[in-house]
Amino acid sequence: MLSFLIAGIENYFEFRAIRGMNNAVRRDIAATMARKDYKELHNLDMGAYISQFSNNIERIESLAWNPFFAGVDYISKIILSVIAIASIHWSLLIVAGINTLFMVLAPKIFNRKIVSLANTCAVEQAAGMSSVKDVLEGFDVLSLFGKKEQFINGIRTGSDAIEKPKFRLNYIKKLLRLWHSMCKYILSITGACMGGATCTW
Repeated sequence: MLSFLIAGIENYFEFRAIRGMNNAVRRDIAATMARKDYKELHNLDMGAYISQFSNNIERIESLAWNPFFAGVDYISKIILSVIAIASIHWSLLIVAGINTLFMVLAPKIFNRKIVSLANTCAVEQAAGMSSVKDVLEGFDVLSLFGKKEQFINGIRTGSDAIEKPKFRLNYIKKLLRLWHSMCKYILSITGACMGGATCTW
């Protein structure tokens, strides 16, 4: 019963945090738009901006917030387990302390980087999609003047502009996850060693 209550409270604060972060990202996008002059603002069509406020937010949530909170949930369960084990012997509190420190620092380390990368990815992909749209709209003219190869190259360039930021985001996220997993592994090994030493005492 207690575990269900804890899970319910955890989910409430997770979804509340996601709501707040999504709103914060939209405010940042709006502030960025407000700082642009007329010409710069209209380099992208309104559909691209609408995409930033809707589709891109969903992308940020799926690529950044959800994996992040899944990791936080996993770490919190490890911490609770370690605390339970620590009640067996005081020395295991050291492992719990290290886990707690990691739990406090991890969001600050990962959150800013992931948010920045995901936001940059969304903006660059919107620009890439706008470029593809421009090339598509110019197909008739290019075809009329026998520039179909230029049309293909334009689509290729726009497509890479869409995929390159996603590749960069996914690759860096993977590196952060690997580093995160390595830290958890080291902490687990440390806990196991200390637990074995405790049993010999």
